[in-house]
Amino acid sequence: MTQAESSQRQTTTMRRRVRVSVIAFSLFSLIGPLIRVIFVSADPFGRLYRAAMVVILYTWPTMVFSEGERDWRSWEAILLLVASNVVLFAIIGLLIGLLSSRAWVLVALYVSTCMMFVLIEFYVFRSDFGLEAWIILAVTLLLYTAPFGAVRRALASSLKVTRAGGAASGS
Repeated sequence: MTQAESSQRQTTTMRRRVRVSVIAFSLFSLIGPLIRVIFVSADPFGRLYRAAMVVILYTWPTMVFSEGERDWRSWEAILLLVASNVVLFAIIGLLIGLLSSRAWVLVALYVSTCMMFVLIEFYVFRSDFGLEAWIILAVTLLLYTAPFGAVRRALASSLKVTRAGGAASGS
């Protein structure tokens, strides 16, 4: 395999990894709004509703830009919040796709994301880390495995293609 072919292959696999990452994280950005739609009619004073709201906040962080209850009656405001969440997660997906050239880097990014949520739970929400907080964190971190898992599969398949190409040429 020539230097040009090797460079072309690396560029192609990076583009594929970035594309998969952006798509996976963009689709993931719709989970928060979907959970919000499901729990919109729930008792606002119940424990399940409060737990769902925290998970929604972790999966729909642009929700904090709303102007309160008034925005939830306006479809334009909701669509703007959803669109801004998609853009935010597309940017996150782009960064993760660019940075995750090796499996250990992707694992480090996921662990960093997990640690960020634990710190937010502790410092921002002033959680006592009771059972409810751990369940909320577990649900959130399990949800986040979906886009990271998609990137991992794209990374693993690109590594197989690279190895097969290198083995076929005798490298």
